[in-house]
Amino acid sequence: MVLILRVLRAGVRGAQSRRISLRGDIRQAIEESEQLKGYITIDKELCKECHLCIQACKKGLITPSHEYNSRGYRPVCFTDEGGECTGCTLCAITCPDIAIEVYRE
Repeated sequence: MVLILRVLRAGVRGAQSRRISLRGDIRQAIEESEQLKGYITIDKELCKECHLCIQACKKGLITPSHEYNSRGYRPVCFTDEGGECTGCTLCAITCPDIAIEVYRE
């Protein structure tokens, strides 16, 4: 993204019209991601209770659990009763143990 904007600022032919279409593309991508419905699954045996995914979830849909797994950790839970999850994958990206899988509808 930064590279594209630098090229546009350098004065490549048609830069003004391309800059406008890029802004439109970015705006459209943001709107589409907000409309997506998603859900995640958490492998409770892999989760080591680091809570990085809790901080990464912008909607606050991941919460700590009160149950223990076989390793003695309390894994996190996904609670999406209102269907607010967009499947943004921030939680899965921040998980160091690859315990989260994201699905989009």
